[in-house]
Amino acid sequence: LTNDTLDKIKKGKTSSSMSLSIDGENAVFHEWLRNMKGSFDLTMKSADNIIKSGINLQINTTVMKENFMELPGIASLLKSKGITTWELFFLITTGRGKQLDPIDNDEAFAIGHWLAWLRLYGFNIRTVEFPQYRMLLSIIEGIDTFAEYINKLSVEKSSSITRRESILIDLVDRTTILMGYPEKKENDNNSVPSSRNRSFSGTLFISNSGDVYLSGFLPIKIGNVKIERIDNILKKDTLISQVTERKNLKGRCGVCVKSVSCIGSRARAFATFNDPFAEDPICFPIINMNKL
Repeated sequence: LTNDTLDKIKKGKTSSSMSLSIDGENAVFHEWLRNMKGSFDLTMKSADNIIKSGINLQINTTVMKENFMELPGIASLLKSKGITTWELFFLITTGRGKQLDPIDNDEAFAIGHWLAWLRLYGFNIRTVEFPQYRMLLSIIEGIDTFAEYINKLSVEKSSSITRRESILIDLVDRTTILMGYPEKKENDNNSVPSSRNRSFSGTLFISNSGDVYLSGFLPIKIGNVKIERIDNILKKDTLISQVTERKNLKGRCGVCVKSVSCIGSRARAFATFNDPFAEDPICFPIINMNKL
């Protein structure tokens, strides 16, 4: 992405925003994952050029067991460049992703709560295949109360703290070491995403062959736009209505009381159990802020 290329993009008004992927706080993990030496520095140079051009830049990061403790370092890197929009893709073990390790529910708890707290630095956080984050944001009564909970954990560090809380403390400590303490600059764009029918928000994945899926990570075809109209596909498809009905889900997702904003990741359920109605293995309990 040279300056000349970006100038043409900007003048042609073909794009008002662009995204780049950064999967590690430095070249070590990023280039191991990408299997391309020099790709980290190339991404950094591209980011600088995009920012200089005035085009909005979003950073994408895939979250997995191998790199989740590097998230504070990535956040610090973004902050140093003035980048506030960060979209995190939570690993679904399909395709080449089968060679990687997904996070467990303790780690998901810690990352979800850490991301909610990270908004205090002014980040606009988005997540993919992590509907638990939307649920978490929906029940946080006040960011100040939540920040107090985080601070309380960091101060106590007692033996009674659970593994998930210990991981959360580590993420917070790494963040404050790199970026200092937040000054309550919560981004206005961090409102809870709306969802018309819980997990299915109206966004579909359509392949280059016209095949339609509920998610790019859920390999169950519901139709093809080259054969019939998208509205007809949606009207006749039963998978959409089935996965959005709590009674059809299994395990923790079938009994979860947070039914309005989350039914778990159906793609992760399918990748793990070969069943789109199974529980999402990374579901975790949410802290009740009213009891703090």
